[in-house]
Amino acid sequence: MKTVLPVVCLILLLFGCEKAEIGTGTDCTGYLTNLLLAENQIRGEWQLAKVIAFMPNQTVPDVRLVIDRNRITVWENGTQTNRFRYIILKNHSKELLLVTDAQPGNNAWRVQRAGLQLCKNRLLLDTGRAYDAPAYDFHRSR
Repeated sequence: MKTVLPVVCLILLLFGCEKAEIGTGTDCTGYLTNLLLAENQIRGEWQLAKVIAFMPNQTVPDVRLVIDRNRITVWENGTQTNRFRYIILKNHSKELLLVTDAQPGNNAWRVQRAGLQLCKNRLLLDTGRAYDAPAYDFHRSR
């Protein structure tokens, strides 16, 4: 018995555990929940891939977000149309929120407050799917 236990422990140590980082998979089964990691991971270029809404035949506009440390620049059809500051917060349910200073009124694409789901290559901005508002699914382009 004394020799079996160390062998079993060695086998479990070698093959029993697989290290996985939350938020790095392309299938996005584990979204980031850490605020500091999300602030770093969100930086880059994101192309709108899908609009999730309760409307049939939803068209996907050509929207690209360029996100740096504190600003989001919006490009539509190859032209810069908007730029605003943002912060990432956690709500009372420990979910991440993206809050911006974007102003309503112009026709440029914008988001003022959205639930934020983020992993390495996917950014989902939920503006209120529970209330029939759209969510925007972006894929990292750079």
